[in-house]
Amino acid sequence: MSKTGNTRSATITVSVKSGSLPVSGGAVTVTVTSPTGSVSKLSATTSANGSATVKYSLKPKDPSGTFNAQVVASAGGVAGTASTSFVMQ
Repeated sequence: MSKTGNTRSATITVSVKSGSLPVSGGAVTVTVTSPTGSVSKLSATTSANGSATVKYSLKPKDPSGTFNAQVVASAGGVAGTASTSFVMQ
């Protein structure tokens, strides 16, 4: 997480693997839910090493608190999910 001026942001990195092998070209959707229930969807494609990164930014008036992230990754007709949470001050 970082803060530049009045803007706060969180960088979310997802690693997608099939067994122990990285999945290249996979579609990743990250759905972030704020403490007030507001929902934002971010998308990315996995690189050759199986990772995808999205940046979630907050405006100065957005609330602090715990945010939940739900991830769906798919490639070759197979999908997987994961979830996590993070705190923005």
